[in-house]
Amino acid sequence: MKKRSLVTVLAAGAAFTFLGASSAVASDYKITTVGHIIFPGGSIEYTKYGDKVKVCDIDADGKAAMGRVMRQTGTTVYTLRAGGEGNCTTRDANDGGVYNLVEGWTYTFWICLASDDGSEGYCNKGTWKNNG
Repeated sequence: MKKRSLVTVLAAGAAFTFLGASSAVASDYKITTVGHIIFPGGSIEYTKYGDKVKVCDIDADGKAAMGRVMRQTGTTVYTLRAGGEGNCTTRDANDGGVYNLVEGWTYTFWICLASDDGSEGYCNKGTWKNNG
């Protein structure tokens, strides 16, 4: 009887794991711009395995979301821009070159709101290690 209980429990656990699995991988880190008016206008997400960086415009405020990936030395590795509420721009290691971040290095991820004249404001940043 104990064997049957154990088998039942293992089968149920396996089914739960399978059914609960998702093809979408949640980001490891996410920050938004500092709120202007009331709501933040942009977000940046980082998934360390695959070096995925996603910048989204999350408010219809007439400004674009501007993301920046920087080395600890202060030099910019690359920038991403997404304009229009609900629009996102994503890059990852599969894109090669600068998008394939160095393993073990720590990067600073900035998210700002950008106006058409190039000015930026309401910035926020996170510093995260790439170990994926």
